Amino acid sequence: MPSLLWKTLVRRCESAAALSDLTTFVAHDQSLSCFDPGGRTVWSARIGPSQATPVFDNKRVYIGTDAGVLLALDAKNGKSIWRFNAGAALKTPIIANPTTLFVEATDGNIHAVEAASGTSLWKFSRPDGSLGFASPVLGGDSALFTAGETTLYRLDPAGGALVWKSVVGGKSVSTPVRAEGRLIVGGDMTGITAFSEDDGRRLWRLPRAGKTTDWYGN
Repeated sequence: MPSLLWKTLVRRCESAAALSDLTTFVAHDQSLSCFDPGGRTVWSARIGPSQATPVFDNKRVYIGTDAGVLLALDAKNGKSIWRFNAGAALKTPIIANPTTLFVEATDGNIHAVEAASGTSLWKFSRPDGSLGFASPVLGGDSALFTAGETTLYRLDPAGGALVWKSVVGGKSVSTPVRAEGRLIVGGDMTGITAFSEDDGRRLWRLPRAGKTTDWYGN
């Protein structure tokens, strides 16, 4: 039987925790807190309302807020390092590679931000004006995939250029999953659809015809 190692009271926690063997970061009650392996608070920083899940590296922890601000804090003491204003709420998880953070705002814009400085590298606005309800997905150094309501997009992570787009056929509400050169996407009244990563071709769909089904999840 599993045993309880520790517990601590946090209020209004609306996102998942980010954790390693030595550290746990939790956004709660308009704050971001760091806990040690025994559940003791190392530091707590006021960030304002946030429903986003934090991400971190060896030096910094990053989190988006409902006010549309992407924050970088020192992972050891919680002190602010930089702030980036996206202009709309940031509620989906941040996607990161070693140098860049990719984050989607509720106005449908996707931002690439330099991790070291918080400088904006590029912004992609979906041409159909659709909104995103889940996180973008990195496909190595050459691809960034994002589902926006009715359309799936592949972008170039280096500059944000559109590589291809493919119509989902309904409202996409889930984060795409990569599997063997395919992108699997679930949607509202669309079922589950597989697309080719290379060119966006629709490969298959379940259910295939007739009945439509809601598929939700991140």
